[in-house]
Amino acid sequence: WMPGAIAASWFVLNSSALVLALWAEATLRETHDFARAFQGLRFSRSWLIIAPLLLIPALLSEDTSAGLPSQLYLVMIVLFVLQALSLGHYLARHFQIKRFWLTGSYVLLVLGMPFSLNIASLAGYLDGWWDFRARLQARTNSHNDK
Repeated sequence: WMPGAIAASWFVLNSSALVLALWAEATLRETHDFARAFQGLRFSRSWLIIAPLLLIPALLSEDTSAGLPSQLYLVMIVLFVLQALSLGHYLARHFQIKRFWLTGSYVLLVLGMPFSLNIASLAGYLDGWWDFRARLQARTNSHNDK
C-alpha cells in the first residue's frame, strides 16, 4: 500500500499548494473569485467510471497484497475528497452556516482517518453523479419563483 499512499500524499500536497496559492492570489486582489471557483469544483464523469473499475479488480483478487489498481484507487479517493470539500463549502455558503462547522468538519476529517476519508470520498463521488449543487440551486430557484 505504501506506493499508493505516497502518490496520494503527493497529490494532496500538490493540490493543497495549488489551492493555497489561488486563495492567496484572490486575497491579494481582494476578489471573491476563489470562493466561487472552489465551491463549484467538479470533476469529469469519466473519473466516476474509472474509480470503480480500479476498485473491482482489487476486491475480486484473492491475492492479499495490494496491486496497481488498489494503489491507483488511493489517488482517486483524493480526487473525490476534494470534490466533497468543495460541496461542503458550497453548502456552508448556501445555508449560511458559521465557519465553526466547517472547521469542525476538517478536524473530524483528520481525526477520523481513514474512515472519514472514505465517507468524504463517497460524498464527492455521489455528488459527481447527482450534482447536489445544481439540484439545490434548482430547488432554491423554484421556491423563489413562487
